[in-house]
Amino acid sequence: MVEGEWSQGSALQPFVLGRTDNSDGTLAHRYWVAGAADDAPVHENAWRFWDALRRGDAQGVAAQIAYPLKVRSIGAKTSGSLDKYLEVATPEELVKDFDQIFWQPYRTILARGLPRDMSANAHGIFLEVVSDGYEDGAGAFLMFNAQGRVAVLFN
Repeated sequence: MVEGEWSQGSALQPFVLGRTDNSDGTLAHRYWVAGAADDAPVHENAWRFWDALRRGDAQGVAAQIAYPLKVRSIGAKTSGSLDKYLEVATPEELVKDFDQIFWQPYRTILARGLPRDMSANAHGIFLEVVSDGYEDGAGAFLMFNAQGRVAVLFN
């Protein structure tokens, strides 16, 4: 946090600068806090996932998942605890249920994001996309692991 006074002529205006995102990494090595040894493989794998998802390529998406995949909500708002997750155990299960897991509005919103310079903390690396009105502005959110594989979906 940085505090001080901004001056313009003789007028002084106090200010406070604080962190606004959830990233503890640096610009040179953004994902170290999530356990990534190198950012490049994270970016490469995250991009492969994003590109396959954007194209609707279920096999390509399945190849970029860390199994078992934790999924909070499939195609609808969750009911009950936010700590409840479904698990997708295998690539075959993901491909079979692709349209339910990655339902169209979720895919559309995620496609607007860019899997680069994402926020990170000790839990993982996050692709977060703010919605422009769909589902009350809920947006889309997922977490990559330190290798850039999708570990958790929040839809």
